[in-house]
Amino acid sequence: MELVGLASLQEAADACGLDKAALWRYFNFDVRPSVERLPSLCRGLQVSLDELLVALNVHIE
Repeated sequence: MELVGLASLQEAADACGLDKAALWRYFNFDVRPSVERLPSLCRGLQVSLDELLVALNVHIE
């Protein structure tokens, strides 16, 4: 988050259009985001889909 200028989880959640609790659950690997959420996460966090999936520990076979 810091690399893209987001100072807090709340700022990241706002940038992604999510509530802070949902983003926290993704970051803690409690749940995986739905496919529909992936584009907003990529835009908000300024990462590619590949980078996001690696960060979320999602393996596609």
